[in-house]
Amino acid sequence: MKLKKIAMAALFALIAALTFAFAACGDGAPAENGGNGSDLDPSITETETPSKYTMQAEYIDLDGVKGSGLSNSAEGVAMITGNGTDAEKEKGWGEGYYVSQMHAAGCRLDFVFTARSAQTTSISVRLSSELGQLTFTPQDLAFMLNDKELPYTTLVVKGAQTSTPDLTAAVFNDYTITTSVMLEKGENTFSIMVRQNSLRGDGNVAGPMVDSVTFTTKAVLEWTDHKDNISRRDNSESDM
Repeated sequence: MKLKKIAMAALFALIAALTFAFAACGDGAPAENGGNGSDLDPSITETETPSKYTMQAEYIDLDGVKGSGLSNSAEGVAMITGNGTDAEKEKGWGEGYYVSQMHAAGCRLDFVFTARSAQTTSISVRLSSELGQLTFTPQDLAFMLNDKELPYTTLVVKGAQTSTPDLTAAVFNDYTITTSVMLEKGENTFSIMVRQNSLRGDGNVAGPMVDSVTFTTKAVLEWTDHKDNISRRDNSESDM
């Protein structure tokens, strides 16, 4: 009987361990799938090895964001391009969408998230350009963490090789902004902000197209995806 009880106890322990493992591998787990960590045990503040977290630009809070197209005004959810199709995902557009029409000085995207512990992180951004190749400097385009500017020299953003601007032909690449910067425990904000520049051929302001931002860190990150942005855009009276 004693051996049977020991065996049963071991079985229950194994089942509990497997249950936790499966939970940690769900959509919210920190992994290559861009999970936001929300399915993990709240007591887990960091992981043994760095995990990747990807925030999609189309799912951040876009209310109040004022951009501009090449010949039209654009703001908020109307700046989202794409229809979420498999063909668009195969192009490398994350979940089939991205944020465009950022050709305006002061246009700023804020990626707000919570870190369960203070840890270092690398940050990469997935960008493209509808104006061919654009070379940004910190005077043209700023990247900030908690309003503190992240230094870089130049950033050469490549676009689709088309004779005229074409949002549907967007080709995205990943660009590392920093390999190590400290996150604060609690709320953090990573920002992309277009500054006054004359990078367009007509001397007007040019900005990038933004697909996503990826953080690689031992800290467990969490955030809220505003997935209703898509339905709000589709039900609006915008020119999209």
